[in-house]
Amino acid sequence: MKTIIDKITGKVLFATADDKYEVLNNEIAVDEILIDNFVKPYFNLKTKTFYEGATQDELLESSIEIETTKEDLIKTVQSLEEQLNEVKQQLNNL
Repeated sequence: MKTIIDKITGKVLFATADDKYEVLNNEIAVDEILIDNFVKPYFNLKTKTFYEGATQDELLESSIEIETTKEDLIKTVQSLEEQLNEVKQQLNNL
């Protein structure tokens, strides 16, 4: 597995398991794999570490989107629990 980085900016472009992938002129492949969650991941070629490239506003905007997603998931789980209880009740009535 390789992480493909823009060699000028350090921006993480993507990761690939394709050993035959040929990097473009503006890319570099590194062995390090991104395992942390970043809004805008970048890679420091000197220290060989990933870091966050997003601004504070972008991070705040991203966390708001995550909270909305959490709320949606909670509603979905509640709805599924209600459906499951209805099915259980129907089975008990048989």
